[in-house]
Amino acid sequence: MTVLSSSPEVGKGEEKISCETEGERVNVAFNASYILDILNNITSEEAIIELNSSLSPVAIKPIDDENYIYIVTPVRVIF
Repeated sequence: MTVLSSSPEVGKGEEKISCETEGERVNVAFNASYILDILNNITSEEAIIELNSSLSPVAIKPIDDENYIYIVTPVRVIF
């Protein structure tokens, strides 16, 4: 997975993260503060990210806690 970030005030960043994937490749964009809120509340080292398309909501589930499912709606951007 490649995570890209861009902000006029801060600059650009790119990070490659190893992961297991299934299905077609999808480009999707999120408000970074929503993703950071989720990651700050997950105690697990791993999570499952389930998505269908670049515009459908995404479910993020901690791998070791089935009591939580975080839903994030993507934003429209031109890649």
